Amino acid sequence: MARGCEPVALTCPVFFVGFMGAGKTSVARRLARVCGVASVDMDTYIERREGKKVKEIFAEAGEEGFRAVETCGSWAPPPTPCSCPAGAAWW
Repeated sequence: MARGCEPVALTCPVFFVGFMGAGKTSVARRLARVCGVASVDMDTYIERREGKKVKEIFAEAGEEGFRAVETCGSWAPPPTPCSCPAGAAWW
């Protein structure tokens, strides 16, 4: 937890969307620490669920195929910070 901060209760998931290297995962992890919860990285979640790296999914199915996998990942996350790929907001 961040020094000098009281835990903050999340009542819904918080999604961070942006381009690669923008800091989504870092910010999600920091918020998770402050709130005392785990964070979710959507790429890691997809890789575990599909049993393939994102790079492999792109190579096999292209961007449109990856976006289909990404949106098939519709799940009801707990109140947790979640970092999402940039395309998630547009597909």
